[in-house]
Amino acid sequence: MAGESVDDIYVIVLFTSFVQIAQTRSISLTSFLFLPLCIFLGILVGILSGILFVKLFKKYHIRDTSKVLIILSFSLFFLVFENTFSKYVSYSGLLSTLAMGITILAKYEILTLRLVKSMRKFGCLVKYYYLYLWAVVDITTIPNIVVMAVILILGALVFRSIGVLISLLKTDLNKKEKLFVVEAYLPKETVQASIASIPLSLGISKGNTMLTVAVLAILIWAPLGAILIDLTKKQLLRTPDFYNTNVLFN
Repeated sequence: MAGESVDDIYVIVLFTSFVQIAQTRSISLTSFLFLPLCIFLGILVGILSGILFVKLFKKYHIRDTSKVLIILSFSLFFLVFENTFSKYVSYSGLLSTLAMGITILAKYEILTLRLVKSMRKFGCLVKYYYLYLWAVVDITTIPNIVVMAVILILGALVFRSIGVLISLLKTDLNKKEKLFVVEAYLPKETVQASIASIPLSLGISKGNTMLTVAVLAILIWAPLGAILIDLTKKQLLRTPDFYNTNVLFN
């Protein structure tokens, strides 16, 4: 789960950089040299914001629903700040939002659990967003790009799976468990859904194609990964008692 969060950070930062390159229509070494600065500023702003919210919520009594709205407002502010000042400073608003949530969880876990319950009240908004995501997809382009899209997605997942296996080299997991971890990384939805429509909204050339490929990745690999996890968990994993007593997870 920790690795998945780091993976999301990696994807978000690279996505932000490539969007800037697409908007400026120029590729320079400087754009990639600013990646560490983008990561640092994004995480720093998120951590500081998370600490500020923890202190604020501990000092003042605010309804949980109001707390959720405040946090969501700041998340949107991060994105606005990124879009406004991206020409002057390398910064990732999505990364700040992620770091802020992680900080609140680490510093005030009880509050985080309550906020998760409150967030369910806004579940209808998420459903409407998914409806928007599907509605803006031009399905007429799918037959023309489906083959190349599947090859691209498959290639990315192969590369991703190799990275997962490399990261597990020094662990005590056996071959079956490593294979299960690879399967657990297959489902794709959260990050793709959150950033898929951004290129299209920014007017980037082929933005609709990018959105379509992202939707195909969700439709193909999210259910496939979930099915593989459910079918192979008993064959690839050992009993729960083993993991409860194994020093690897202590």
